[in-house]
Amino acid sequence: MKALQSSLQILSAFCGERTTWSVTDLAATLKFEKPLVSKHLSCFREAGFLQQNAVTKLYSPGMRAFLLGAQFLNNNALVRESSAELRRLTERTEQTSTLCVREGIDVVHLASVEGPHFLDVGWRVGTWLPFHATAVGKVLFAFADSKLLNDALSRRGLRRFTKTTICDAVTLKKQLTQIVQTGWSNTDQETMGGLAAQAVPVFGDKQEVVAAIGLVFPKHAVTAATRAKHVRLLHNSARRISVRLGAQVYPYGKVDR
Repeated sequence: MKALQSSLQILSAFCGERTTWSVTDLAATLKFEKPLVSKHLSCFREAGFLQQNAVTKLYSPGMRAFLLGAQFLNNNALVRESSAELRRLTERTEQTSTLCVREGIDVVHLASVEGPHFLDVGWRVGTWLPFHATAVGKVLFAFADSKLLNDALSRRGLRRFTKTTICDAVTLKKQLTQIVQTGWSNTDQETMGGLAAQAVPVFGDKQEVVAAIGLVFPKHAVTAATRAKHVRLLHNSARRISVRLGAQVYPYGKVDR
């Protein structure tokens, strides 16, 4: 059992922000013996879950890791029920739509549909997003247990990306309280200059928030009036997804007739 736990820790290291590792760096990070790490990495490479650069000797995720992740997406009810709504949002707004979930204290970018005004901010499907500086992250933590938020604040901190990033815990908590009241969040150049976003919650069959859907767009390209329209469209899509997932009530927005 201990060997299995060690293997999972080693493989899980490739699921974070850093996706390439040397034996030395990984051993130091996990506080494992180098021979142990080298042995496990070699086994994962031979099985196809990792690959190794012939020149640098660095390890990175392999084809079987991709195939395993693809099976998750193909069989995930949330992704399946959200796909059409993400496309609908992008078609109606001409902006990039996103679907994100919370995994523990981390925010995962699960799916997206790129719009014609797509801005490459480096956060693609399968990457982690800052919980305090993204609209989807704020939605997910607004509805999470306060202990999880405090844990995230302690372990992840409030990294500053721009001069408008919220790096004060008290201010952030006030924002999250307001999000619960209004049912939507927005960010304005908090991760990248010129980038804005909006997001709303998606509810599951136990009336718990299971995801957030959002729109990401260039700040200059979307007026205040259009942003208000975005909120209505987001709520409409989130309501349809929530109903398909078994939610009895979607508590925000008005049903379009």
